Amino acid sequence: MRDQKIKLWKKFEETFPNGMKKTSFMGRLANCSNIKYRDDIGGLCLTCNDYGYIPFESLIAIARNTFLQKDQLNSVLQKIDALKRHLRRGYERELVVNADGTTKHDSCISHCLPYAFGNCLENHNSRCSECDQFFEFFEFMHLYIKEDQIATLEETKEHLQYYLAHSTRKIYLNSQFKATLASLDEDGALFVADYKIRILPRSARETKAEFFGKRGWTLYTILMFRKKENCEELEIRAYDHWSTDTK
Repeated sequence: MRDQKIKLWKKFEETFPNGMKKTSFMGRLANCSNIKYRDDIGGLCLTCNDYGYIPFESLIAIARNTFLQKDQLNSVLQKIDALKRHLRRGYERELVVNADGTTKHDSCISHCLPYAFGNCLENHNSRCSECDQFFEFFEFMHLYIKEDQIATLEETKEHLQYYLAHSTRKIYLNSQFKATLASLDEDGALFVADYKIRILPRSARETKAEFFGKRGWTLYTILMFRKKENCEELEIRAYDHWSTDTK
């Protein structure tokens, strides 16, 4: 989702090969009032949206209510922007998972996946200045904010820490998925089940007990990955499964 502008330009160039040049296209896209464009969007992950995007809006609001001088406010907003870039992009690039899905020790405690999963007993002698800015920023904000904003600031910090944990888990699980796919042979298959939606019956004037005691149907989509015979390509099939088991 980070390079959607480039993809949009490539699509335009393929459709209109004799049209405007790239510079003019990007300029008109930036000045277009009918299109709302954001460099960073939450995508379809609710956790990323709720814990990785909305908290920065809270930080900006706190900064605007705390720092009234323009120079101070701009400096704090720059710190927030730098922290946002690191948490959304830079942090994930620092995490290393081997091609076979295994992890290894990192001397920086912020980048050590075995330590994050509670399996590392080695020493961590180095520090990452970009990761440290997370804690330094909140210590800085505590020196200036009002008492009625402390609870909001602490809640925002907890949300961003949860987002870091979510990003770490996402990187690790994605690597496990890729490693499992790479190890598939002609006799094996990988199944991925994903919850989609639950259909509940509806009745008029139902009581609260009836509402919470409903039993319905749950829809799952199951993807099956298997390697084609005498070929390195993967065969992918999707199956929809309706379940009446609500336990």
